[in-house]
Amino acid sequence: MRIGIDYISAFGTGGNGTYTRELTTALARKEGRDRFELYTYLHHIFPTRRYPDLSDRAVFRGVYMPSFPFPALTRWGERISGEIFRFRSRDLDVMHFTNPFFFTKGLAKKVRVVVSIHDLSFIKDRSWVKASTRELLMSILPDIFREAHALIAVSECTKREIIAYDASVSSKTFVVHEGANSAFGPVVPDAAFLAHYGIAQPYILTVGEIQPRKNLETILAAYAQLPGMLRSRYCLVLAGAPRDSTQLQRLGECIHALKLDEQVIVVGHVPAEDLVKLYGGASLFAFASFYEGFGLPILEAMACGVPVVTSNTTSLPEIGGDSCLYAPPEDVEGFMGQFAAVLSDEILQKAMRKKGLARAGLFSWDKAARETRAIYRNVTGALVQ
Repeated sequence: MRIGIDYISAFGTGGNGTYTRELTTALARKEGRDRFELYTYLHHIFPTRRYPDLSDRAVFRGVYMPSFPFPALTRWGERISGEIFRFRSRDLDVMHFTNPFFFTKGLAKKVRVVVSIHDLSFIKDRSWVKASTRELLMSILPDIFREAHALIAVSECTKREIIAYDASVSSKTFVVHEGANSAFGPVVPDAAFLAHYGIAQPYILTVGEIQPRKNLETILAAYAQLPGMLRSRYCLVLAGAPRDSTQLQRLGECIHALKLDEQVIVVGHVPAEDLVKLYGGASLFAFASFYEGFGLPILEAMACGVPVVTSNTTSLPEIGGDSCLYAPPEDVEGFMGQFAAVLSDEILQKAMRKKGLARAGLFSWDKAARETRAIYRNVTGALVQ
């Protein structure tokens, strides 16, 4: 099969970027005669760009023009990009949009189209996504549901929400869970690594974009209510880039209001190679998100052998199973109690590490690639090669 994948998100730092990079790499490394065309921005194909060594069966295609400072010019660029994309993709067997944001209307008339749906957070709460992103996704979603030959939901939770929104897509919606990169495993970072991030004592870790949906307020308030002995022993480390400067300012104000300036360390975006070590050194991973389509951070934490306390909502219990402890995302006392229970009980910590490692072993990108390729074969009627 000739398979096209929109690869733009792979250059980002969020969950969609991780999904696109990891799934594409796993697909391209599978044995077989499939050929992959990875569609990205025109300026990403310059020879100076460094790409991961996917395989000799994957090639990059520059079709999208970047955004311009002037709206009229950007709209012109989008029209030109659409024509270039339609021309270059005309001989594909299947086109997989790993991010619905880049879905191209009308392409399904010539090519079998698969679209990954990570969540419907843009419908649930306006504050969880940028206004421009929400407007585009709301406008394109009916076209995706009508035209796509298959939809990939990253969890059973997301599949239920898709069908609740539009029951007509039930028969063409399939669940393919994400995985954790094989680099995520139990490690013990040295003092020099921790010092680089300003960490000088045991710590509770949370990872995720700084934005309202991640609900860092509950984590901070729960930490502030911990008994003094635990709070003095463990600092709180927040890793993740802010969605914008306003979110970073609000986070700083919250930390200051709770008088946690000396106990909370905000490290910002952490490179993937450092993130493994940051997970590995944590005594506890805390994740109080209001809403997740999958919940990759808790899977990564479990894969690193770290006890996890997380929200009891959306996809998180589906991914965490009985390996995590849970509390409602708005329940500060509930999170505080779970933090204290784990940090005060070494036997519980050991049991959670063991369960978490076993649970994480159920998810992998190789498994996701096998299941995704099966969907490609299904929509094209292709034989196994």
